[in-house]
Amino acid sequence: MAVPRLEAYIRALPQGLDSYPDHVVKASVVRSSLDAMPLLPHLSQLPAPLVELVMRPIPHSQWVPEVRSEALHEAMRELRFTDDESFLAAVAAGNRALLSGVLYGFLFRLIGVSRLLRGGVSRWEQMHRGTRFILQGDPESRGVVLRLGFPPHLYTPLSCRAYGEAFRVAMEVAGGAGARVVVTDYTPTFALYSAQW
Repeated sequence: MAVPRLEAYIRALPQGLDSYPDHVVKASVVRSSLDAMPLLPHLSQLPAPLVELVMRPIPHSQWVPEVRSEALHEAMRELRFTDDESFLAAVAAGNRALLSGVLYGFLFRLIGVSRLLRGGVSRWEQMHRGTRFILQGDPESRGVVLRLGFPPHLYTPLSCRAYGEAFRVAMEVAGGAGARVVVTDYTPTFALYSAQW
């Protein structure tokens, strides 16, 4: 394996790719990322657990260890993109396809931005288990602070920016035209976002 970004991510975790097994993400997130940013040409550069995820897709409704999902995203960034901005643009496009699709699109359009944010914890938990999503502020004000909590080094600064893009796209799909979501603080265990629309 010669993927320095991925290797650094794995080294920062307490048990490498086996870290935080109770922190999981819906397989639909992983599958939509792999559809948008395929890693088949790069299998020889990936560790065995990631090759397994690429070669044997898990049904959309099942759960995948979040560490392995994040490791795939680190590999995607390094192997498929020349810079963070192009990776983030692809993440936004992939999230738009997922959230605008049949499975989630109707739900997001129906509830609107304020209700989306008020129910953010339960909506986050529809896709993630083990991490914490907290809304600070009143969504009616059209500006809130979002806090994402996680175990040490589960999410990198780039992953937190990618989630910011996912939050922004979700707000847009829910009717928040011109939504902006910016990471205002990052530590190895939490990220703060300013969200406006």
